[in-house]
Amino acid sequence: MDVLFLAYMAGLAGYAGWGSLLSRYPAGKITPLALFVPVIALMVAYLVLNEPLNAWHWTGSLVVMVALVVQVFGVKWLKK
Repeated sequence: MDVLFLAYMAGLAGYAGWGSLLSRYPAGKITPLALFVPVIALMVAYLVLNEPLNAWHWTGSLVVMVALVVQVFGVKWLKK
């Protein structure tokens, strides 16, 4: 029952947030943020459901976060 509630709430919050962002910003600006979805899912599973995360989970999350930082801020850093 907890998993169903969590999935419903995560889906509802996710679609509401995504729709809100799309109404305010161009899709090209916010599309890279979709890569946060698996990282957020892992963090929710870890914090709410007490799921153990192994080194591969943490490494994958770190790779995604570094890639997002490079994607979003890389051009600004290169122009300096």
